[in-house]
Amino acid sequence: MKIRILLLPILFLSLMLNDIQAQISGQNPELKINKNNGYNPLTGRNPVVDGDLLGSILLQGWVNDGFYHPGATLSATATGTISNDGFPAMLQMSTGYPSLTPRMTITAEGLVGVGTEAPAFELHTEGNTHTTGDFYGRIHFDDNQTADDGPITYVDEAYFELKQRNVVGLAEGSGTHGGMLTLSPGASSHDHQLFFDESGIFTRRAAGNEPAWGTDWYQLLSSNEISGSQNYVAKFTGSSQLGPSQLWDDGDQVGIGTDNPAPGFFLEVEGNTRIEGNTTLTEALNVWGRLSLGSNQFAGLAYNIGASELYIDNQAGDIRFHAAGEDMMTISDTEVDVKKRITVTGADLAERFRVNTIEPHSRPQPGMLLSIDPEHPGELKLSQHAHDRLVAGVVSGANGIQTAMLLGQEGTIADGDVPVAIVGRVYCYVDASYGPVQPGDLLTTSATPGHAMKVQDYATAQGAIVGKAMTSLEEGRGLVLVLVSMQ
Repeated sequence: MKIRILLLPILFLSLMLNDIQAQISGQNPELKINKNNGYNPLTGRNPVVDGDLLGSILLQGWVNDGFYHPGATLSATATGTISNDGFPAMLQMSTGYPSLTPRMTITAEGLVGVGTEAPAFELHTEGNTHTTGDFYGRIHFDDNQTADDGPITYVDEAYFELKQRNVVGLAEGSGTHGGMLTLSPGASSHDHQLFFDESGIFTRRAAGNEPAWGTDWYQLLSSNEISGSQNYVAKFTGSSQLGPSQLWDDGDQVGIGTDNPAPGFFLEVEGNTRIEGNTTLTEALNVWGRLSLGSNQFAGLAYNIGASELYIDNQAGDIRFHAAGEDMMTISDTEVDVKKRITVTGADLAERFRVNTIEPHSRPQPGMLLSIDPEHPGELKLSQHAHDRLVAGVVSGANGIQTAMLLGQEGTIADGDVPVAIVGRVYCYVDASYGPVQPGDLLTTSATPGHAMKVQDYATAQGAIVGKAMTSLEEGRGLVLVLVSMQ
């Protein structure tokens, strides 16, 4: 038993010593740091797992407080699935004071990050980058003044160079040098060059596999090729020249054909204007002068076309609507003269009335019969007496039959909010309990509020007749189509 107790510490110490191995001389000196997760007497050493710190080298220095303090570390961490024959890991370098901060990371895939712990590229930097030499790759910066390299020398890159004008074939201009940008997308794309100097910007292009450029330079823009007036939008006056157009814009107003738009207007067009195609207006359109619709012209009119109205004002005289060589309608300051037939959608002529409710009935519904209210001049109420000679008409709009024409005068006694049919066809509520109704029957008021009934005695109903039934109702209460004709 004593032998076993002594052997266990000796075995554990030997395993611990095997975790750090160093050879500092010889042909292949190396330092090994061996990581495991403890020892199991039955299975042996426990393997590492993803995320384990495999080991680190801590570089410290002695300072005046009597202790060693860290200055930098180099560490490695397992970063993936642990296989029987190995595992991926990353290497990280940290510096900083008063606390260490990761500065560089190299992943198991070989991606290098500077300023980031999760590089996504072979070299991934976060923060400012500075180089004092040439930078080769997709973006290339170079001082290459004395050579005019052909397109074939630029491969899949953007190239910034300092160049002499005469070397690249540019005519004499302001200064002897300029900056040149070469774009070489690769494949079958052309290479393009831009040259920048005091004279302006110049461009040329050639196929990417050509040994020499062999093309002339073209100047993009310069003060020599641009002429115009203040606030005028430029247009091409030649293949490579710009000059003023007829479009004037000072930032507040726009003029077409004029450089002096009237105050208060965003856009003013001077001269004949033609619009082809549909035009949508969400606000008012005011036209002074002549407006042509199709091949017709209307002179001296002011049109205001808004979202809910068409307003036409002619200060000079009548407004006339003309078609097929004839005057169709003339509007003056006193009358509207219509020369032809008017077709209006709807089936009755109605007037607007104020209607007083009678308890327990609420506001009259379309189809209800109304009578004159003697206590309120010019106003109506729900009919509620048989053979009522005060009968006035039927509330228009029942059963989908709409009003064709509505009369009234706002702000007077002849105004209201209920359309009451006085002529035409309209659905009316009828009570057939006083007698079944057949087409052609005369109808009068009944004791049922708002309902008509069949006339049984013409002499009694005379002066209280609403009109003639055009549909039937055998029993109960319901809507009957009525040809309104007060008698």
